[in-house]
Amino acid sequence: LLPMKEILFLFMLDYSGSMYQTFDQSMKYKTVYQNVNGIVSVADPKSMSTVMIFGTDKSKSCDDIKVLEGPTKDFSKTLASLKPDQFGQTPLARTLRKGI
Repeated sequence: LLPMKEILFLFMLDYSGSMYQTFDQSMKYKTVYQNVNGIVSVADPKSMSTVMIFGTDKSKSCDDIKVLEGPTKDFSKTLASLKPDQFGQTPLARTLRKGI
């Protein structure tokens, strides 16, 4: 067997006010956290990743994009500490361009 290569993840996460809506009987942002946490929990401990989070600060409007880079294993703790903005914007296209 060949050794598995280190994987770099790029997560783009919406943390705008709409993430307080429910999906499958849970708030959307909690579902996102659970799914990202599932990926992070099986990632190579040495892997590095980037998380782009948008929609957490209404005052920044479409410039509200946080970029966090570091060990993949650390993102679970970071995401657990974040809550969506009640009325955040959703700069999805801008986040995608920045991610590319």
